Amino acid sequence: MNVKIYRSIDEKICHSEFSAMKSMLLTNETHLIQVAIAEPVLNTRRGRSQIQEYIDYNGGPGVQHMALRVSNIISTVQKMKTRGVEFLTVPSSYYDDLEERLKCSKIE
Repeated sequence: MNVKIYRSIDEKICHSEFSAMKSMLLTNETHLIQVAIAEPVLNTRRGRSQIQEYIDYNGGPGVQHMALRVSNIISTVQKMKTRGVEFLTVPSSYYDDLEERLKCSKIE
């Protein structure tokens, strides 16, 4: 499969006020398969990494994020729901104050 490191991110880039992590993206030659590996950073303000916070909150390890390339997202989501996949429910008010929330973020 010829997997190689595509990108590496350290705790100076991926951090919050309280936690941090290191991350590495592995990919195959065609970039059709990509796997992100996250590593905890222990010297944080709370003394726990983002990974440990996730594990503690969810009662164990698991899949935190997943990305799929599909030709029809609506159809794919409907089929996944039929098969029992749960998706995050976004409140109807989410977009109402989005611009105000983004003013406080570092996103440009």
